[in-house]
Amino acid sequence: MTLTVLAMGLVLTGIVCVLNLLLLLALARRVRDLAAEVARTRDTGTARDGFLAIGERPADFTARTVDGRQVTPDALTAGTLVGFFSTSCGACREKIPAFVEQARELRDQGRLALAVVVTGPEDPRSYVERLEETARVVVEDHEGPVGRAFKVSAFPSFGVIGEHARVLAVSADPGEAVRALAPTAPGGAGA
Repeated sequence: MTLTVLAMGLVLTGIVCVLNLLLLLALARRVRDLAAEVARTRDTGTARDGFLAIGERPADFTARTVDGRQVTPDALTAGTLVGFFSTSCGACREKIPAFVEQARELRDQGRLALAVVVTGPEDPRSYVERLEETARVVVEDHEGPVGRAFKVSAFPSFGVIGEHARVLAVSADPGEAVRALAPTAPGGAGA
């Protein structure tokens, strides 16, 4: 009798464990789906926290690139990709290759890319070296003029400039931001 009760207890415990595991897997799937949904709504070219809204123009600013060029809102022609990276942001390092790829494609179309590296505890030189081949690079602190002009408070952040230096698209992914140019991309029109 004791053996039967023990066996039934083990079977019941096993069933509860399996049900618990199934519930946990369902919950994990739901959290993943919600996270993907949030990412889609934040990264589909609509306005998002931490960057100017679509249609807004950055405030006036003047900054110098690492090679000495002056940058102002008027220098940001239609089709310019603007990326903000922080040296204290792990996700920023991961997005550099995608930004460089998009910047290279835009350069081949006669368009510009501007990378803004916001300094933190890590030396910005590794960022600059990776970005300056395909983009104009500005290095500034957290209260720098370009970041303030674009109201950047989230990293990484990417935007594409449209006509009259107004924001055309915003994303946490450079490829997603550049997709806003798709209708005008062939032939490099709109630069």
